[in-house]
Amino acid sequence: MLKKLISFLIVFSLVCTLFASGLTASAAIINKGRIEIDKVSGVPGDTIVVGIRIPDNPGIMAITVSVTYDSSVLTYEKILFGDVLNDYTVVAHPDKNIIRFVNCQSRDTTKAGVLVYFQMKINENAKTGFYEMDIKYSAGDFCNWNLDKIMPEIVAGGVEVKYNGSNCSPSEGEGFQLLD
Repeated sequence: MLKKLISFLIVFSLVCTLFASGLTASAAIINKGRIEIDKVSGVPGDTIVVGIRIPDNPGIMAITVSVTYDSSVLTYEKILFGDVLNDYTVVAHPDKNIIRFVNCQSRDTTKAGVLVYFQMKINENAKTGFYEMDIKYSAGDFCNWNLDKIMPEIVAGGVEVKYNGSNCSPSEGEGFQLLD
């Protein structure tokens, strides 16, 4: 059953990609929209939720993007649905520090809100500091029903790892000496 579901999702993604790439000769490039990644904080061991928001939605039918993160600090646990799109295909590639996120709708959606939430765990050995999460994409990775290439502005976010009593960053604590 799982193999059939995975096969279906792969074929569906390929069809969406082929459909979009095969008919884009007259498609426009639209530099509109904005996508923002939440900035959250926690300490090592915490489970956090990072939202990917689209407050300015120019009308999107399909998305194929990579969410970048530092897998030495964060571990992807699961996806949680937002209120803008439904039905996602998500694959985590911690060896490449990305989560691939694919969605294809039967029509444009112009709703503003949360595209998706990623539940992540801050690794026990994480040092203090801010660890950026971003979205990487190419022309055509966002498109509307007319197959116009949507090129939204991306506002990076990420995770601030706070001090828990033992997780100094490598530069913190150096050069200090205990006095008697």
